[in-house]
Amino acid sequence: MNYLLYGADTFRSRRKLVEIMEAYRAKAGVAFNMHRFDAEEDDLARMPAIAGGQSLFEQKKLIIIERPFTFPRQFTLVRDALKRSAQDKGSLMIVWDSEVGQDAKKMLDEASALADRTQVFEILKGDKLLRWVEEEAKSRKLNLARAEILGMARRCGGDLWALSGEMEKRAVMPSESITTNQESRADATVFQLGDAFLVSPKDALRAVHTLLEQGENAVGMFMYLAGYARTLMLVRSYLDQGRPVPPRHGIHPFVVKKASAQVRSLSGGFLASILTRFFEEDIKIKTGLARPEEALVRLVTLTSQSVSSGAI
Repeated sequence: MNYLLYGADTFRSRRKLVEIMEAYRAKAGVAFNMHRFDAEEDDLARMPAIAGGQSLFEQKKLIIIERPFTFPRQFTLVRDALKRSAQDKGSLMIVWDSEVGQDAKKMLDEASALADRTQVFEILKGDKLLRWVEEEAKSRKLNLARAEILGMARRCGGDLWALSGEMEKRAVMPSESITTNQESRADATVFQLGDAFLVSPKDALRAVHTLLEQGENAVGMFMYLAGYARTLMLVRSYLDQGRPVPPRHGIHPFVVKKASAQVRSLSGGFLASILTRFFEEDIKIKTGLARPEEALVRLVTLTSQSVSSGAI
């Protein structure tokens, strides 16, 4: 049997991959072997033979091939393996990838024709996203107020990796730290700070003060913003080249989409100057010339002045 899993929502597709693996492992028992390949890093020459071969000592096989459409150089071997796996009752082959572009559509169609089951994982939006948050919270035994659910969905959008992280943090929060005003409490997060940093620096400055008052770690906030600024610079660079951001950078497609919208009105020179400021403030923090809180406020203030003056 052949499975095909792909789509921009890699959180749900990876979870489905693990679910299929565990079900097959339970069914196969001890007479079971797993072979895992990555299309970018591994030589796939052995894969067709593994998919089609069977011996008395290997009654069941699970074969996983990741990112064959993102890195299609060896796709003919993937196609051959799918054909052989379809004829071998003792093997299960799972093909996994993230979002598949138009340039790989022909290969995707070929793989789909050879798959017994295909599942596409699109980014969740609107009511579907809210239902997912509610169900995920229940599965983690989290009692979230409606305002918290709306706040999480608004901050993270369809990035389920970020939403999962939010729930993990929420799960370890002491009950006395959860205020009755759940919505305002949920809104004051580093994610809100990142969203406002270059779009509305005044809101970002307000968020900095609110987070500091809530006891948020200033160094953690600084590192988060620095990483976010690097992501924006990277996305801007690929936009200038007219190329998509490669998966090897590990940036979720939803984050790339959101960052692309933000940086279209920002020059590469302006983003470079922001990174330079982070570098300078980082040195001041490490050498004791500035406290992290002071560096954060100064960064956001200088950015606000640049945006207000149109120097972007």
